[in-house]
Amino acid sequence: MTVNVAVTDTLRPRGRLSAAAPISTILLVLDTDSNRSRPSDRSATACLILCESSGRWGGSLRRVLRGRVPLRAAAGLAGLGSWLGHFPASFAIVEVTAANAEALFDRLLAAEREYPHAAVAAAGCEELAVLEGAFREAGAVGWIDSPRRIDPWVEAAVGHVVRAPRREREWQERVWEGLPWA
Repeated sequence: MTVNVAVTDTLRPRGRLSAAAPISTILLVLDTDSNRSRPSDRSATACLILCESSGRWGGSLRRVLRGRVPLRAAAGLAGLGSWLGHFPASFAIVEVTAANAEALFDRLLAAEREYPHAAVAAAGCEELAVLEGAFREAGAVGWIDSPRRIDPWVEAAVGHVVRAPRREREWQERVWEGLPWA
């Protein structure tokens, strides 16, 4: 993991008629992609998204993934929609709970229309496995019932992300990225 630190000075007014006082803002950017193949790929349209609330799936997923593709975490379905907005051809693994099952079902139906290049696998405990058929009909590519059986799904996700279409970059982006100080 790398940490990038940037310090910027800005002016903030003290009052209506008083002089502005400089303040420093520290911006920390955590980069959890340990095995990056390129520094900043703005043309990427896909990543692996893990949407969970229990923390049950993350450790197994990271152990198998080993940084081969970017991993983004979301705490809820709103976060999933946000990440898909940025990376519309992603592969998502979403934890199914009794509390979010109905909302996830609706989200899957909408995601097929909004993000046709995305793939979603549902992950849940064995008690919720009776919902597997319904989730598959709604658009899920599969059901993961245990973190111990996540390996083939991570391999499928890596293949999906690697084969995802790339966004065509504007000519200004291509020129800027070619500059030695960019």
